[in-house]
Amino acid sequence: MANKQQIEKVMEMFSSATGLTAVYVDIDGKEISDDDQFPPVCQI
Repeated sequence: MANKQQIEKVMEMFSSATGLTAVYVDIDGKEISDDDQFPPVCQI
């Protein structure tokens, strides 16, 4: 099983490759990821 640091690295690579922001959540929908750098359009 991957640890949090490994998952965040994969998410960073995904975001860099696609230009999209990614987050991961627990089973209840609470955000687990630490990166909250959403583009302005996502904050509307």
